[in-house]
Amino acid sequence: MRIDTIIELLDGELRNRGFISEIIGFADKLKKVKREFLFISNNENEIKEAIQNGAYAILSSENVEIIDNEIAWIRVENIEESLLKLLKYKLLGKTLFVTDDITLSIIKSFNKDKKVVFLDEMKVKYLNGDYIYLTSNETIKKLSATKIELENRIKVELL
Repeated sequence: MRIDTIIELLDGELRNRGFISEIIGFADKLKKVKREFLFISNNENEIKEAIQNGAYAILSSENVEIIDNEIAWIRVENIEESLLKLLKYKLLGKTLFVTDDITLSIIKSFNKDKKVVFLDEMKVKYLNGDYIYLTSNETIKKLSATKIELENRIKVELL
């Protein structure tokens, strides 16, 4: 994803462009940072380590010190809102399967497919890769224009 797209999408402030024009993934945990990833954090110690691990961009809601002029530094007002905007972008052109909590729980207990993810809460790892998305979360339901209501398609009888 291009840095310019991220800034526009999140209504972010580019504090330092550096030499980076795009990233290939997102991480909010140090152990998940890979080369060419955007790291999301307000913690300056974690940011230093993420840069050492290959992060090409930093997304923060704080004015953290720019310690590497070669990478992109982006400031946003609210990280959680920014994650939802990124998820909304990720859902463009995809179908979001929505259901109630009980049906979602039943599907979770039977699911073994790693390509099916349950968006009951926003996790940065869902921004990386191509998944089939299911949710019962009202906030996340509003993010997608293309939805299929599973309760109208699946009949489950409890004995």
